[in-house]
Amino acid sequence: MTDAGAPAGADRYFHTAMTLFVTATAALTAYGLWATRVAVDWRQLLPVAGILVLLLALFAFYRWRQADGCPARSSSSSGLSCTATCTCSRCAWPPAAPCRSAMTG
Repeated sequence: MTDAGAPAGADRYFHTAMTLFVTATAALTAYGLWATRVAVDWRQLLPVAGILVLLLALFAFYRWRQADGCPARSSSSSGLSCTATCTCSRCAWPPAAPCRSAMTG
């Protein structure tokens, strides 16, 4: 999802640049570990691998739900919404109500 003022290809450029940066960092780290002969016991990596698998499963569930994102951004300069707004495709909230009544009730 792009911001209203951002060019259409800005997200693609950002994701490509970040993917290249992270891949280069991981490759440099792997080379450094190999060059200095650092050995890591694979059993020490199991908790980290478990957390990464959990995060990947949560991401897959989020994509499966086809959620647009909650809470939504408003057109204000801060980018924050004044109500508990949900823009999920299956969500009917909020009803047409002013900010104060939606926050108190």
